[in-house]
Amino acid sequence: MSRGQGQWDHQQWAEHLREVRSALKKRDAIDRNLEGAATYGSAEEALRERFAWAARAKAHLRRMAVMAEAAPDPENARGVVGRLDRWRARSR
Repeated sequence: MSRGQGQWDHQQWAEHLREVRSALKKRDAIDRNLEGAATYGSAEEALRERFAWAARAKAHLRRMAVMAEAAPDPENARGVVGRLDRWRARSR
């Protein structure tokens, strides 16, 4: 398997995990502060940025789901992906 096609790479896993958590935290911060949309210039701009962070998290989660199958402990890795995906889906 080539890199990124499900091969286990702990460094890539950790990078994707950091990216997902960061993107979801930023998305949630925008959700909490939508009434303060003056920071963004408009609520519409805030929603566009929120969507971009959510899309970024989803893309990294997809990569993690593929990698999870090749993990040393696939059941645990799938559980991590599942918990992150529930966090992602919680606020749509």
